[in-house]
Order: sequence, then structure tokens, then C-alpha cells
Amino acid sequence: MRIYSLAGFVALLLAALLHEKPFQVVPLFYGQVMRVGDGETYVAPDSPNGLGMDSDWIVIAENTWTVPNCLKHGIGLEIGILNVPDGVDSLQLVVDYPPMTLPSGAVSTQLDRLQPINAQDGFGWFDFYYFFDEEYERTPGEWRFRLYHKDKLLYDQAFTVVACEE
Repeated sequence: MRIYSLAGFVALLLAALLHEKPFQVVPLFYGQVMRVGDGETYVAPDSPNGLGMDSDWIVIAENTWTVPNCLKHGIGLEIGILNVPDGVDSLQLVVDYPPMTLPSGAVSTQLDRLQPINAQDGFGWFDFYYFFDEEYERTPGEWRFRLYHKDKLLYDQAFTVVACEE
């Protein structure tokens, strides 16, 4: 009987040592940001509106999931990820947002991309910032962020974008 107990203990110990720890995802920063100054606009296919802009920005409010859609304001999200296995350098990011009619006439409602993460020694991070620079981007509603590794959901959180009180 004792041999079976010892064998079971060894099997459990080996399983625990070989078992990968699950990803742990933690928001490091989330809140309202504002673009300051003018920047250079460039094509960014992995952005909801297909454009990006290099410019400076400041934090207006930290630790809030409610953001007004004022022009040049936006949402900011920085994510920390613990227990990132060696070799994992990206995760799937899906962002659903209110319908946005682009200047081309196309309607955009979702961003789905492979999100590069900066990972070292089991810790990874990435950031996502989006500014309401054009009138067509200012539709109030929910911006839901989901992060996946393969088919496993690691993170699910939403900002509520409300009308600007200018």
C-alpha cells in the first residue's frame, strides 16, 4: 500500500513541476488621455480607423473605465502579463466598438489583430491608446477589449465612451 502512495505522490509532484502556470493579466494603467499639440498622421492598418498620429499626450483621469468622446481625448490601456512562456511574443487582441463610418463609407466595428507583447523573464506588457481626432470616431458606447492566447480568453474589460460635455 505504501508503494502506491509514494508513486502517487511522485506523479503529483512531477505533474506540478511540469505544469505551466496560467497567464495572469493585470491592467497597469487605464483611463482618459488627451492629445496635446499636432502630430504627423500616418497609415496604420491595425487601428480602428486605419490611421495613426505621432504626437504627445497627457493623462486626464486614471483608473476610470468611463471616458468622454471629446475631440483629441481618448482611451488608454496598459496591460501587464505574468507567466508568459518562453517563445510567446504576441497575443490575439480583439476590440469591439460602436459603429464608425469611415470617410470611405465603410463601417468599422471591430479590431482583431495579433498584438505584439514585450516579454522578458515571464513578464510581458503592451499598451493601446486611441484618440477621438475626427467627428466620425466619437460615437458613444462600449469599447470592449479581449485578449486571447490561442483559444483561451485571458482578459475581458470594457470602457464606456460617453458624450462630451463641451
